[in-house]
Amino acid sequence: MQPAGSRFATVRIGGASWQVWATRMSGWNYVAYRRTRGTASVRALNIRAFLNDSVARGSTKAGWYLIGAQAGFEIWKGGKGLGTRSFSFSAS
Repeated sequence: MQPAGSRFATVRIGGASWQVWATRMSGWNYVAYRRTRGTASVRALNIRAFLNDSVARGSTKAGWYLIGAQAGFEIWKGGKGLGTRSFSFSAS
């Protein structure tokens, strides 16, 4: 499985490597940062670093609003033992 759109870059943020995917969906821009290696947990990840990268690449504009964020995985086959216990973020 992969994010929607096309992969067009790889970036290093928060000590990890991320694939950058993007596409246009029903009048809005979709941008996904997919970690290249799995991990059991992530803490204190700098969301602003992702936003700044997206603006620098021209995928989003600095004046736009962040209306949603997701973290976790998509179950597509198997999935036994997968789970997310909590998720929260803040951006200011």
